Amino acid sequence: MLLGQPQPFIVSNTFLADTLRKKFTNEPVDDQQLKSIAGRSFNLSDLKGKVVLIDFWATWCGPCVAEMPFLEKLYEKYKEKSLEILAVSIDEDSRKVRPFATENDLNFPVVHSVALAKHFNAPTIPTSLFIDKHGNLRYRKVGFAEGDEREIEVVIMELLK
Repeated sequence: MLLGQPQPFIVSNTFLADTLRKKFTNEPVDDQQLKSIAGRSFNLSDLKGKVVLIDFWATWCGPCVAEMPFLEKLYEKYKEKSLEILAVSIDEDSRKVRPFATENDLNFPVVHSVALAKHFNAPTIPTSLFIDKHGNLRYRKVGFAEGDEREIEVVIMELLK
């Protein structure tokens, strides 16, 4: 069941899942080396076998900031089911990212990389990329507004199947 959703939403979630699956792509993702603000270096290929949500954001972006508590709840709910979230900041001043992550208790990896946003053609923020367990880009979501939580969680649930 979706985060905070009552039982009657199950039928409409099935319809939404069917609709979203029709929009899925299957694009291979180039391996990228990343370094979290905590100093951990890793490659995207290290995450194969997990569903990965890459969220491009910035500390000055209102919708991005509004999305973070939901992403944290989503991560807590699905991390044991092989979900990984990478929050990739495109802030010009990288010194703003660590305090934001600390203040908001972000428990998923936070990366600062304008180059990665360019590589994935994410000129608008927030942009979320959903990568399946095989390392293929399956869905792209641009923007975040109230009500988008359902779409994001349904995509995650579909990719975790």
